[in-house]
Amino acid sequence: MTAYDWLVVGAGITGAALAYELQKAGFKVGLIEPNPDLQGGSRWGYGGIPYWAGSDLVTQTISAQGWQKYQGLSEDLGIDIGLRELPLLLTIAPEQDSGTMPGNLLSPDQAAQLEPLLNPRAIAGAWLLNHAHVSPVQLCEAYIQAFQTRGGKLIFAKAQQISTHKILTDQTSLAADQIAICSGGWSRELLARSRFQVKLYFTHCEVFESDPTDLELRCMVMPLTSNRLDLERQISQAAYETNWQQQRLIPTFDQISIDVGAVQFSDRSLKIGQSSYIHPDPNFTPDLDSHQIALFEQVKWVLPGLTTLKGTYHHCLVGFSPDALPLIGALPQEPNIHLFTSFTTPMIYAPPLAERFAQRFAASFRQADPILDRLSPQRFDQT
Repeated sequence: MTAYDWLVVGAGITGAALAYELQKAGFKVGLIEPNPDLQGGSRWGYGGIPYWAGSDLVTQTISAQGWQKYQGLSEDLGIDIGLRELPLLLTIAPEQDSGTMPGNLLSPDQAAQLEPLLNPRAIAGAWLLNHAHVSPVQLCEAYIQAFQTRGGKLIFAKAQQISTHKILTDQTSLAADQIAICSGGWSRELLARSRFQVKLYFTHCEVFESDPTDLELRCMVMPLTSNRLDLERQISQAAYETNWQQQRLIPTFDQISIDVGAVQFSDRSLKIGQSSYIHPDPNFTPDLDSHQIALFEQVKWVLPGLTTLKGTYHHCLVGFSPDALPLIGALPQEPNIHLFTSFTTPMIYAPPLAERFAQRFAASFRQADPILDRLSPQRFDQT
């Protein structure tokens, strides 16, 4: 049995960033990941970095710190992460209130001039915002490589159960002073198997990934109002907690929710979506064929030039909390088992919060951090 200072479960963007920052801070860290090829939300995510975002002082502070960290992240990791500026168009549906955003409000024709693949008849306008982008896969690989260069240990195994100072995997049993769960939507099942109840939920997220194409999408396109976020707010209400605990379908939500968006990567492939489906069983497989058809029925109206692309339709879990903020901190029942998961906006939040988390524990005493305290899982009533 190998002893570590920290064991981090999950090598997506949250786990990779946290493992790196902990190793950089001087800890002996093991990073546990079941898949040699990255999967989950970090594999199928868009990679957008909304550094302009933030609805209150906490989220505005994290966003600003995240953008500042990105400026030197390639140098810090010793690897080019491929960071780039990429305009963001938030499309306004017909008869939708345009609201207020920190950008420029464009007419349908102005939006189509900026992004020729956009159908101006499908929208009432669009907000143009400064934005940035990075490939989530490239960023994770950079973090993991830098983590290993500093002496961190990447362990390919599936975590099956956790307890104080110990993780049982499908390969062996591992021991550590501290444990961090960074498994996104799968965190709930791992915690439940370990007899921990946490206000952590997930959607079954679906995205189409195209083959590389000669088509050029000049902007990242997303809807102004996210149906997924509305769905998450509804489904995490206390009235449905029994359904989540028993992994029973909630009939009211037995349909997909679609947000039409797209982004093109440096290899010229595109990710198009997303579709979200609620089923409390993480091992449930949605009807992907019918869901892809439903997605493209809407895509062909907003971005008609993308519907003929060849590619594959993918499914993963995306974790979230009832208030759309990350869960960061110790479990109420176990002060040595920590959550660092359920990031609704992981690309901008994960890098600075991972650094804050590591700095808190690197001190001879645990430093006070009001932002991390605000994100503690203990902010919710636990049962």
